[in-house]
Amino acid sequence: MRFLAVDDDPFILAILDQILAAGAGHELTTATSGQEALAVIASHPAPFDCFLIDIRMPSMDGIELCARIRLVSEYKFMPILMLTAVVDREHVARAFSVGATDFITKPFDILELATRIRAAEKIALDQQANRDLLISHQDCSKDQPDYDKTLFDISFPIEDVSRCIDIKVLENFLKQINRRQALETMVVGFKYLESFSAYYQLSIDKFYHKLTDVAKAITTGARSSGLVIAYAGSGYFVGTAKRQNEQFLRLLAQRIQGVLTEMERINSPGDGFDISVSVGKACVQSKFSHSNPKGLILEAISSVADGQGRLHPFEKVG
Repeated sequence: MRFLAVDDDPFILAILDQILAAGAGHELTTATSGQEALAVIASHPAPFDCFLIDIRMPSMDGIELCARIRLVSEYKFMPILMLTAVVDREHVARAFSVGATDFITKPFDILELATRIRAAEKIALDQQANRDLLISHQDCSKDQPDYDKTLFDISFPIEDVSRCIDIKVLENFLKQINRRQALETMVVGFKYLESFSAYYQLSIDKFYHKLTDVAKAITTGARSSGLVIAYAGSGYFVGTAKRQNEQFLRLLAQRIQGVLTEMERINSPGDGFDISVSVGKACVQSKFSHSNPKGLILEAISSVADGQGRLHPFEKVG
């Protein structure tokens, strides 16, 4: 694997060099700033397979560098692991929202580093595979024998939507925040109510654009809260933010519907497929559930799937 490690501390780069040298076939290139890293990426003869980026650097920090790397098409899904000595919710949320795959805390544990790299690789491969599957079905009829009927259930990446990330990356995000911050964090499920009928009656390309509209509406409506969301497949989205009260979710529901209504008026008048979304309850971490973020995600999906705790099923306005 070809790694690019970016850190303004030469000691950290030396440690990474020693750790990665123990792995067969690993090649490490280093940079001490975001500007130098971008120059290295532009001039390197072969693409990198993984990035290790310090989150706090002068001039251009790791979060900005991560966002700039994601703008390069060949690195849209490449693993980016952020390096940090201090994990706080604000920096973690910002990094994940611009494309970070995972975090690694300093000082490094050799086994943990290797495990995180392998896990990040798998996430990147799954993202690319799901995207390729989506593209391969764009011009296919759902009546064709080779059409993949499970496509509706796949959590394929929703691209180019601010603060919309991969569901596995969202799980990593929940794992990274510390116990105190976890108790102040909520996870909420969202359901695109017409998703099933839209999937079977629209082309896959048009269905994807409907999902993109839903993602944009949720993140736009929740902009002030810093909500980070992910598509979980089958018309469900999951979001996480700092814990809020029930009134916040009611207002969020109204804001999201307003955005959707305006989108439909401008982008797809009269296409016969309105968008309405229901919002589940705020599912919260406890001292017993902090080690099980996947369970919390499933709880959030379940709350909106079965209607329990549903605060506001959106109704089409006008």
